Amino acid sequence: MIYYGKTDCGLVRSENQDTFGFEEIKLRCIGKSALLAVVCDGMGGVAGGKLASTSACDCFIKYVARQIEAFDEDLSNPSNIPFEKILRDGVKVANKTVLATAVQSAEYKGMGTTLVAVLCVDDAMYGVNIGDSRIYGLYKGELIQLSHDHSYVQTLVDEGKITEKDAASHPEKNVILKAVGVNAVAEPDIFSFDIPETVLLCSDGLSNVVMSDTIADLLSQSISICDTVDLLIKAANDAGGPDNITASVILPFTSEN
Repeated sequence: MIYYGKTDCGLVRSENQDTFGFEEIKLRCIGKSALLAVVCDGMGGVAGGKLASTSACDCFIKYVARQIEAFDEDLSNPSNIPFEKILRDGVKVANKTVLATAVQSAEYKGMGTTLVAVLCVDDAMYGVNIGDSRIYGLYKGELIQLSHDHSYVQTLVDEGKITEKDAASHPEKNVILKAVGVNAVAEPDIFSFDIPETVLLCSDGLSNVVMSDTIADLLSQSISICDTVDLLIKAANDAGGPDNITASVILPFTSEN
């Protein structure tokens, strides 16, 4: 398994409020490491958005890693670790952290962040989503969106009031209904999924402006993972770069050796 991520300010915004991170969590019970990948897209003003995404990402990673390691000390089989509960609780802890920070200064009022994460444990994969950042899987060249947007426009699509094509140009497509640090209770989606050839976590600075077919083509190229991420970001900037852009790619079946 190899992984790589990068974030870019884009061509319009003055500051990058996206944050991403990776953490290898050693599991002694199987002699391997689990991989945790996170992408957050902050909102709420110049100061608040960046602080929200950074604090949520760091808090979530530290909590999840600490809890998994604590269970690992007493178990011989990773299937006995409550991964989904740990991930859900990690979002709750991150939510409390952002909420507590927001009340410390008027410039932080209303700040929050999206959060998507993937946990790769041996032959299992778990996804976490709150907001409209996304998790994609590439399966035999086909790009599948694994996360479900918590947005006003997605709700309209789900209810059959507009089409996916309409959603792409809807004037309220950036209105999100869930985020970390916005409400007293954060309710993320937690799900498992079949291991794809490639996993992509990204902020909407990529998914809003680069077509799915283009993303699939770039992920399918026989190039280094670093070049793949660079090309994804370039594609978003070539489309105008209206927002911050973050892309994190995981190749589950690839070894560095």
